[in-house]
Amino acid sequence: MMNKHLLPTLFIAVLIIAVSASVTEKILQIPLLEVGGLWVKAMETAVSRLTGCVTSMPDMTSPWTYVKTSIVVWLLYCAWAVLLRPLNRIRKLGDVGYVAEGAFSTKETANFIQRRKRNGEDLPPFYPNGWFGLMESFCLKKGESQALNVLGESRKKKKR
Repeated sequence: MMNKHLLPTLFIAVLIIAVSASVTEKILQIPLLEVGGLWVKAMETAVSRLTGCVTSMPDMTSPWTYVKTSIVVWLLYCAWAVLLRPLNRIRKLGDVGYVAEGAFSTKETANFIQRRKRNGEDLPPFYPNGWFGLMESFCLKKGESQALNVLGESRKKKKR
Protein backbone atom coordinates (compact mmCIF):
# COMPACT_ATOMS: atom_id res chain seq x y z
CA MET A 1 0.00 0.00 0.00
CA MET A 2 2.88 2.34 0.69
CA ASN A 3 4.31 1.72 -2.77
CA LYS A 4 1.10 2.90 -4.45
CA HIS A 5 1.32 6.39 -2.91
CA LEU A 6 5.10 6.65 -3.03
CA LEU A 7 5.41 6.73 -6.81
CA PRO A 8 2.89 9.61 -7.45
CA THR A 9 4.31 11.59 -4.52
CA LEU A 10 7.84 11.16 -5.83
CA PHE A 11 6.70 12.15 -9.34
CA ILE A 12 5.00 15.32 -8.01
CA ALA A 13 8.09 16.20 -5.96
CA VAL A 14 10.34 15.85 -9.02
CA LEU A 15 7.94 18.04 -11.05
CA ILE A 16 7.91 20.71 -8.34
CA ILE A 17 11.71 20.77 -8.16
CA ALA A 18 12.05 20.93 -11.97
CA VAL A 19 9.51 23.72 -12.32
CA SER A 20 10.98 25.77 -9.48
CA ALA A 21 14.48 25.43 -10.93
CA SER A 22 13.35 26.59 -14.38
CA VAL A 23 11.32 29.48 -12.90
CA THR A 24 14.31 30.61 -10.82
CA GLU A 25 16.52 30.53 -13.91
CA LYS A 26 13.95 32.56 -15.89
CA ILE A 27 13.60 35.13 -13.11
CA LEU A 28 17.35 35.69 -13.09
CA GLN A 29 17.31 36.35 -16.85
CA ILE A 30 14.61 39.04 -16.76
CA PRO A 31 15.79 42.16 -18.64
CA LEU A 32 14.49 44.37 -15.83
CA LEU A 33 17.14 43.05 -13.48
CA GLU A 34 19.80 43.63 -16.13
CA VAL A 35 18.57 47.21 -16.61
CA GLY A 36 18.64 47.72 -12.85
CA GLY A 37 22.22 46.51 -12.74
CA LEU A 38 23.16 48.86 -15.57
CA TRP A 39 21.43 51.73 -13.74
CA VAL A 40 23.36 51.04 -10.53
CA LYS A 41 26.64 50.82 -12.46
CA ALA A 42 25.91 54.10 -14.28
CA MET A 43 25.10 55.86 -11.00
CA GLU A 44 28.30 54.57 -9.40
CA THR A 45 30.29 55.86 -12.39
CA ALA A 46 28.57 59.26 -12.28
CA VAL A 47 29.14 59.64 -8.54
CA SER A 48 32.80 58.65 -8.83
CA ARG A 49 33.32 61.15 -11.68
CA LEU A 50 31.57 63.89 -9.72
CA THR A 51 33.64 63.29 -6.61
CA GLY A 52 36.76 63.23 -8.79
CA CYS A 53 35.86 66.61 -10.30
CA VAL A 54 35.08 68.12 -6.91
CA THR A 55 38.10 66.77 -5.05
CA SER A 56 40.70 67.40 -7.76
CA MET A 57 42.21 70.83 -8.25
CA PRO A 58 40.90 72.49 -11.43
CA ASP A 59 43.31 73.68 -14.10
CA MET A 60 42.96 77.46 -13.92
CA THR A 61 44.72 77.95 -17.29
CA SER A 62 42.10 75.98 -19.20
CA PRO A 63 39.09 77.89 -20.59
CA TRP A 64 36.94 74.78 -20.03
CA THR A 65 37.31 75.30 -16.29
CA TYR A 66 35.61 78.68 -16.57
CA VAL A 67 32.93 77.35 -18.91
CA LYS A 68 32.12 74.49 -16.54
CA THR A 69 32.12 76.82 -13.53
CA SER A 70 29.77 79.24 -15.30
CA ILE A 71 27.39 76.41 -16.18
CA VAL A 72 27.37 75.10 -12.61
CA VAL A 73 26.75 78.58 -11.18
CA TRP A 74 23.92 79.16 -13.68
CA LEU A 75 22.33 75.77 -12.83
CA LEU A 76 22.54 76.54 -9.11
CA TYR A 77 20.89 79.94 -9.68
CA CYS A 78 18.09 78.32 -11.72
CA ALA A 79 17.56 75.72 -8.99
CA TRP A 80 17.38 78.49 -6.38
CA ALA A 81 14.93 80.48 -8.51
CA VAL A 82 12.64 77.50 -8.99
CA LEU A 83 12.86 75.84 -5.58
CA LEU A 84 13.55 78.51 -2.97
CA ARG A 85 12.29 81.88 -4.25
CA PRO A 86 8.66 82.65 -3.33
CA LEU A 87 6.16 82.67 -6.17
CA ASN A 88 4.53 85.93 -7.20
CA ARG A 89 0.94 84.74 -7.46
CA ILE A 90 -0.74 88.08 -8.14
CA ARG A 91 -3.86 87.81 -10.28
CA LYS A 92 -5.81 90.61 -11.83
CA LEU A 93 -9.50 90.94 -11.03
CA GLY A 94 -10.37 89.99 -14.61
CA ASP A 95 -8.47 86.70 -14.23
CA VAL A 96 -10.85 85.49 -11.53
CA GLY A 97 -14.01 86.60 -13.30
CA TYR A 98 -14.65 90.09 -11.96
CA VAL A 99 -15.58 92.40 -14.82
CA ALA A 100 -16.05 96.12 -14.30
CA GLU A 101 -19.61 97.32 -14.71
CA GLY A 102 -20.38 98.44 -18.25
CA ALA A 103 -17.35 96.75 -19.83
CA PHE A 104 -19.50 94.12 -21.60
CA SER A 105 -23.11 93.94 -22.67
CA THR A 106 -25.56 91.78 -20.71
CA LYS A 107 -25.49 89.11 -23.45
CA GLU A 108 -21.67 88.98 -23.46
CA THR A 109 -21.58 88.74 -19.67
CA ALA A 110 -24.13 85.88 -19.71
CA ASN A 111 -22.12 84.02 -22.37
CA PHE A 112 -18.94 84.54 -20.34
CA ILE A 113 -20.53 83.07 -17.19
CA GLN A 114 -22.01 80.10 -19.10
CA ARG A 115 -18.63 79.36 -20.67
CA ARG A 116 -16.96 79.40 -17.24
CA LYS A 117 -19.64 77.08 -15.83
CA ARG A 118 -19.19 74.70 -18.76
CA ASN A 119 -15.42 74.58 -18.23
CA GLY A 120 -15.91 73.84 -14.52
CA GLU A 121 -14.12 76.97 -13.36
CA ASP A 122 -15.05 78.51 -10.05
CA LEU A 123 -17.24 81.57 -10.34
CA PRO A 124 -16.45 84.60 -8.20
CA PRO A 125 -19.05 85.83 -5.71
CA PHE A 126 -21.79 88.17 -6.94
CA TYR A 127 -20.21 91.15 -5.26
CA PRO A 128 -16.45 91.52 -5.09
CA ASN A 129 -16.30 91.61 -1.33
CA GLY A 130 -13.20 90.22 0.26
CA TRP A 131 -9.55 91.02 0.68
CA PHE A 132 -7.61 93.00 -1.86
CA GLY A 133 -3.85 93.20 -1.83
CA LEU A 134 -2.65 96.74 -1.25
CA MET A 135 1.09 96.15 -1.19
CA GLU A 136 3.38 93.17 -1.50
CA SER A 137 5.87 92.55 1.28
CA PHE A 138 8.78 92.18 -1.13
CA CYS A 139 8.25 95.82 -2.18
CA LEU A 140 9.45 96.97 1.26
CA LYS A 141 12.89 96.53 2.72
CA LYS A 142 13.29 95.45 6.32
CA GLY A 143 12.51 98.35 8.66
CA GLU A 144 11.11 100.54 5.84
CA SER A 145 7.59 101.98 6.03
CA GLN A 146 5.22 103.14 3.31
CA ALA A 147 2.19 105.42 3.64
CA LEU A 148 -1.01 104.24 1.92
CA ASN A 149 -4.22 106.11 1.26
CA VAL A 150 -7.04 103.68 0.43
CA LEU A 151 -10.70 104.74 0.12
CA GLY A 152 -10.01 107.87 2.12
CA GLU A 153 -8.36 105.98 4.96
CA SER A 154 -4.70 106.63 5.68
CA ARG A 155 -2.69 103.54 6.57
CA LYS A 156 0.97 103.01 7.24
CA LYS A 157 2.61 99.73 6.26
CA LYS A 158 5.85 98.72 7.95
CA LYS A 159 7.90 95.58 7.38
CA ARG A 160 9.37 94.11 10.55
